[in-house]
Amino acid sequence: MSYFKQFISAAITASAATETSAGNNTNLSAVFMFIAFIIGMLLIMVLTYVAYLYYEDWQRKKRKQQELGFLALETADEKDSIWYETRLLRSMCAPNGVNPNPADYLIIHDEGKNIYYRTFTIQTLPKKVRFANTFAKLQNFENCTSSVFIKPEAASTTSRQLDRRAVVLEGEEIEAQKNVDRNRYRKVHAKYNETTAWAEAVELGDVKFYRTGFIFTLRADDYLSLNKLSEKFVSRAKDAGIELVAAYGLQSETFISNLPMNTVVGAGIGPLQKAGVKFHPLDKSSVASIFNHTQADFMHQKGVPLGQNLQTGRLVLYDLYSPDHNGFTLVIAGKTGCGKSTVLKCFCAREQIEGTRFCCIDSQARGTVGEYAASAVAFNGVNIPIKNKEGGVVLNIFEVKESNKFVTDSTSEMAGREVLTLELANKIAEVVTIIFSMIYKGRDNVDFRLEKFIDEVVTDSVNHMYADFGIRDGDVDSLFEDGKIVHDGVLTSGRVRKKMPTMTDFFKIVLLREISEEDANKKEACKLIISALKTYVRELYYSSVTRHFFTKEEYDALPVTKDNKKCWKSGKTDGNGEPLYESVISIKGIRAYYDGQSTISISNESPFTNFDISQLPEDEKELARQICMSYITENFIKKNSENLKNFNRMVLIIDEAHEQFKQKYCRISIDNTVRTARKRNVGIILSTQHLVEFDRYDETKSILGNATTKFVFQQDAGDKEYLKKELELTDAEVKQLLDLGGTGDISDLNNKNARRGEMCIVDNRKVTFCKVEYNYFKPTEKFIVETSAAEVEKIYSELAEKNKAG
Repeated sequence: MSYFKQFISAAITASAATETSAGNNTNLSAVFMFIAFIIGMLLIMVLTYVAYLYYEDWQRKKRKQQELGFLALETADEKDSIWYETRLLRSMCAPNGVNPNPADYLIIHDEGKNIYYRTFTIQTLPKKVRFANTFAKLQNFENCTSSVFIKPEAASTTSRQLDRRAVVLEGEEIEAQKNVDRNRYRKVHAKYNETTAWAEAVELGDVKFYRTGFIFTLRADDYLSLNKLSEKFVSRAKDAGIELVAAYGLQSETFISNLPMNTVVGAGIGPLQKAGVKFHPLDKSSVASIFNHTQADFMHQKGVPLGQNLQTGRLVLYDLYSPDHNGFTLVIAGKTGCGKSTVLKCFCAREQIEGTRFCCIDSQARGTVGEYAASAVAFNGVNIPIKNKEGGVVLNIFEVKESNKFVTDSTSEMAGREVLTLELANKIAEVVTIIFSMIYKGRDNVDFRLEKFIDEVVTDSVNHMYADFGIRDGDVDSLFEDGKIVHDGVLTSGRVRKKMPTMTDFFKIVLLREISEEDANKKEACKLIISALKTYVRELYYSSVTRHFFTKEEYDALPVTKDNKKCWKSGKTDGNGEPLYESVISIKGIRAYYDGQSTISISNESPFTNFDISQLPEDEKELARQICMSYITENFIKKNSENLKNFNRMVLIIDEAHEQFKQKYCRISIDNTVRTARKRNVGIILSTQHLVEFDRYDETKSILGNATTKFVFQQDAGDKEYLKKELELTDAEVKQLLDLGGTGDISDLNNKNARRGEMCIVDNRKVTFCKVEYNYFKPTEKFIVETSAAEVEKIYSELAEKNKAG
């Protein structure tokens, strides 16, 4: 600076000294030269500084690439590789390292393994947030690292921003009034009032705003898994009203900004930088909602008591029909002896107060009765034993009933009302699935080529059979017949129900089709169906060639051949005019307890109806469970209303549900039952041993995915990763889950039942650990907590006798 001062002083002195001799033109020339010199010097300095900024920015990016493992090695082999050509192409399409793909990602090389990362920020926040709930769903997401940046904003800055917004809104109000746009004016006016209210609160010091930004980084082992994880993550955010966006062109910078650095890193030149984090103005209450609170008391407003919270000691109240639930599916998983059945029976006993009605498919034997038999009788319900004995209960798989339907079509005169309808198409699909289970039972090596022909024959035959009985889809009247008729041996007049088709009727249709079918593949399919289903036909007699059917009396009167076989003179003759005889086939199925009209009915007034299949052989229970589900769907589930304002509290319990996962068509049936129940506002409780069993098939994955609540008891340590991922637990929560029941506590060996009844409740992703105290219930609810087979059988007999006497 001293040099410039001297230079200017000398220039002024020289100019003054020569002013009189050189004239005005010479003085002006010197001044302009001096100004040009100064401007040139300043321009050189600016260009030097800009070049320095470019160089520093290039060095910074190079160091960052080296840290992240992205610096390419310019070797001869690499230049010849496809990877190098792709990198060059990308450089031409996206110069300066900017990737135009909004779903950009990073690949970091970790000791020879590629780890894929994708970083998101929040683009749009919901209008309202819930404390410890809105953001916790994202912060606790699997393989997710998150950071939150909270920057206090000066009241003066906030006030100026609100003032500007108020001015803009006021202008829009005036414009809307000019255009006589009442709707626009109403909306803008509401925003103006809200803005001025915030401005007044800020000026009074009642409200303080914070600039808040969010970063979420997902991690996966491959690109496909990263995309699946991202889709699930974005969907989870949308459920909370949050719109996410990937850090466009700034994946590297935003990744570095996340933990553990937790500081915003931008991209650009010098001070002209852009960060991948979008900041939102939040008031103090909204910022407080970001707190990731993972433990709290679990208490539904109208819930029944289950036990005590292991963390707080407070009572746990659970309501399957809580307004917070989106659907009413509960999955209970736990090893044998951990207490899951007792917890379930306790829940049912207390739900009676709310008027909840239960149906149960009971699989586990306790002596000569099932696990839930005593409970059913104690609740003034009924226990229905399903046994493969003569004279036992019959469940007709073809029985179809009318169902309630809530009319939502606004153009219909019945809109908003409940009407009766006949969903025959759904019933036919259900029946076909059951018949497939019968056909393919024990037949893993059926020719794949025949499957489509078997499908066609069975579906056509079922449709043909219902048509023969005059039963039509959507026509409730087709279930009834009028006039004086004999019904169950009684002459009845008026409108009565038709008898339903049976397995014998279906078998006859297939028999007749087998002799008339011209297609060789379909004929072979008919033979296979006949061979598979004859064991399920109660009693049938028919001629082998012409398929003439006989009654029992007609069969007994038929002549016998020399080899002691029944035969029938068909009326036809051979070439010599001799009468032709046909052999007569007799069928008496050993699994005929599903053939005939149903011998039971479910009362809408019964608090608990228990279908006891516990006495069936193990290889028969799978089909029995499937048929019971079909019967309960028609007579229980479809009777409930689709209207959320008018439905009854009804719950179906499926015990040992994992036994239904082995066969494809059984899985389809249980999936359809759960879907129908969800539509009809009927609760479903699935009891199984290991939660991981749901992960083996697509049908069961969807069931678990739609389950609102999970009660998880003791699980295998080998399932740790699955439990963590599926239940979205933290490491500490997984550790506590695997320790339930004392599995990790050596001191419990002396008292193995001390920690029986410990479970983890996951309800709408909220995690609570609960302990059911069985000793409190022993005196008054012995029929619930008792597990001894002899004691259960004794209690059941006492209760049954008491009910008869009453």
